[in-house]
Amino acid sequence: LRKIRTLILSHNNLTDAKSIEHVTELPELCTLDLQSNKIDGADDHEEVINVIQRCASLRVLYLKGNGITKRIPFYRRTMLSTCRGLRYLDDRPVFDDERRRCNVWGDIIQAGGTVEDAKQAEQEVIRLIRTEKEELDER
Repeated sequence: LRKIRTLILSHNNLTDAKSIEHVTELPELCTLDLQSNKIDGADDHEEVINVIQRCASLRVLYLKGNGITKRIPFYRRTMLSTCRGLRYLDDRPVFDDERRRCNVWGDIIQAGGTVEDAKQAEQEVIRLIRTEKEELDER
C-alpha cells in the first residue's frame, strides 16, 4: 500500500483532518482526490492544510466541493504556497509565473507579514515577470 501514487477518496463523507490523516503514510502519493466530501474546515482548516502539506510527493490535489475551500483565506494562493510541489489544483494547472507569485506571497505571510505586504510583494513579482518576458521578446 505504501506505493500508492493515486488515491481517490471523493464522495466519501470525509469531514476533517483526522479523517484524511492516513494519506501521510503514503510516501509516493502524487494525486489526491478529496473532492465532494464534507471537509468544511470550520474548526480545523489549518490542520487539514498541515496534513496535505506533509504529502511531500503530492502533485495533483482536488479539494473542490468541500466547504474548506471557502474557509481557507486566499485558498489558491495558500495551497500553492504551502504545497510547493503541486502542479494541478482543482482541475487548474499551476504555471511557473503563478508559482513564483504564490511562493513570494506565502513567504511574506509565513514571515508574519500582512496580507497587504504579501499582495505588494506579489505585484512586484508580476512586474518582474513582465519585464523578463519583454526582454525575451526583444531578443
